[in-house]
Amino acid sequence: PEEVDLSNPQEPKITATSETPNISFEKMSKSKYNGVDPASCIEKYGADATRAHILFQAPVSEVLEWDEDRIVGIQRWFNRVWRVVTSNRSARPKSPTEIETALPEPSALSEEEADLLLLTEQTISSVSESLTSTFTLNT
Repeated sequence: PEEVDLSNPQEPKITATSETPNISFEKMSKSKYNGVDPASCIEKYGADATRAHILFQAPVSEVLEWDEDRIVGIQRWFNRVWRVVTSNRSARPKSPTEIETALPEPSALSEEEADLLLLTEQTISSVSESLTSTFTLNT
């Protein structure tokens, strides 16, 4: 990177020769010295965001094309999840029995509540399948 002039990002130039560089993507490899140092990503974005980026960027069966710019999206997602969790602290049940008593009988649900319950069950099923069968953590 330090050998490339990016003053015009649309037309990068090799600093020493002013030639246009060849742009190609290859698999990361220690022998090619083109790997990403996880410690620098962890320091910059945090361990959770870096791990989630690695897991969510591509299915396990495919090659991950590293794009550090996308870690920021993972950070925003974590922040949204955190805001939802912390903003609803007072609404959380304190014990399993409180959960059981808080749930209404299925016959007492409105159509909208029943649809929401069905969607919740479908989401749980989809997430369970992604985590246990297909290993598609990015869905």
